[in-house]
Amino acid sequence: MNKIALFKREPWSLSSWLISLVTGCPYTHAAIYVDSTGLWVHSSESVGYFTALNPDDFAGREVATFEFEGDLTQWLKTMRNVQYDWKGAIGWLFNADDKKRFYCFEAALGALVACGHAQYQSPVNGCYVLGLAKNGVQFGRFEDIA
Repeated sequence: MNKIALFKREPWSLSSWLISLVTGCPYTHAAIYVDSTGLWVHSSESVGYFTALNPDDFAGREVATFEFEGDLTQWLKTMRNVQYDWKGAIGWLFNADDKKRFYCFEAALGALVACGHAQYQSPVNGCYVLGLAKNGVQFGRFEDIA
């Protein structure tokens, strides 16, 4: 089963607090678990593009996760090495996203759209993505849930 993990803001991270302040949501990052590959993927501002996530880098982080069904094979092919959407992330309040690039919440929504669980909308934040959970939501530390 595929999963989405939404990471709560980090108390020591200025960027995490800024994201939370601008979006009005305590979740400041998202990652997608692709069941067919066994990998967590995300759109990362620190790397600059959509890539595999190293779960050890997120150990200890508080998350909300939920599962969803569907085939992400084609979606994953289209997302490979897609650049990070700085314009959308920075211009979140102004709906200044770039349709060819994705920030983390857009990528998570894109996975749900690809599987028929949502329709695309922008801007999108972690609370919106969490609201799309059809199955139960789990809360805890990433390493315990992932």
